[in-house]
Amino acid sequence: EYVKAEEEEKKRLEEEENKRRRRRRRREEEQTLGSREDEARG
Repeated sequence: EYVKAEEEEKKRLEEEENKRRRRRRRREEEQTLGSREDEARG
């Protein structure tokens, strides 16, 4: 029972980390796209 709870916690933390990474990557992609659009406009 205790081990199961530990596994659940580990899984939850990994999912949180994945969400954070995905969000950060999306933000970086948006920034690079935005700068590319600026270059094309300029």
